[in-house]
Amino acid sequence: MKTLTGWRESGKQLTPYLNTGDEVEEAFADWALNIMTPAYWRPDLIQIGEPHSHVDGRATFATFHRQGRTWYFAGHCHWGKIAEPHLLPSA
Repeated sequence: MKTLTGWRESGKQLTPYLNTGDEVEEAFADWALNIMTPAYWRPDLIQIGEPHSHVDGRATFATFHRQGRTWYFAGHCHWGKIAEPHLLPSA
């Protein structure tokens, strides 16, 4: 499990410290919710308010999602989504 303290002590950017699918402590979700107004928020999904990049003309956001009681880093996803655009099947 990746921790907020571990990230801060690592001196790294959010990514590559976190990889898509990493389990994170709840403190990461709290941090993501409070760092700035979220781009998207519901009890099981938090997207940090500033876009990370644009894919297919749409912004992507650092995304944390919860399954049961466990939080995960979902990578950089489109608004309201929990799968990175490059991981989605082609249409």
